[in-house]
Amino acid sequence: MSNVRISAVDEHEYGVYVWYTKDNRRVEDADGNPLMLPARKHDLRALAAMQRAANYYGVGDGRPHFIGGARPVTSDEYDEQQARLRSGLIPDPLDYKAIQDELRIAKEREQRGE
Repeated sequence: MSNVRISAVDEHEYGVYVWYTKDNRRVEDADGNPLMLPARKHDLRALAAMQRAANYYGVGDGRPHFIGGARPVTSDEYDEQQARLRSGLIPDPLDYKAIQDELRIAKEREQRGE
C-alpha cells in the first residue's frame, strides 16, 4: 500500500482566482487585500483578465490559483461571519455546500432517532 496517493477533490465550480508570485507569495495591496477575481473554475476569460491585471501591477511572472467555494466579502460581512462562527452557525449564510451538508446530517440524525 505504499503506492497509495490521496488528493483533494474540489467540488466547487465557482470560487475565486488569487494571484501568486513565482516564489509562491500571494499578491496583496497595502491593506492586505489579495489580487483576486471571482470566477468559474477554468474560465479562460477570467484567467486572461487576471494575467492582464498582474502584468499591469508588475507581478505578471506569477500564476493564478483557484480557491473553490470562496467569494470576496466586505469587512462587515467578515465580522458577521466571525460572529456566526462563534455562535455555532455556518459562518457564511451563502455557503451552499455547507448548508447542503448540514441538511444531510440533520436528516441522518432524524432517521437514527437522535
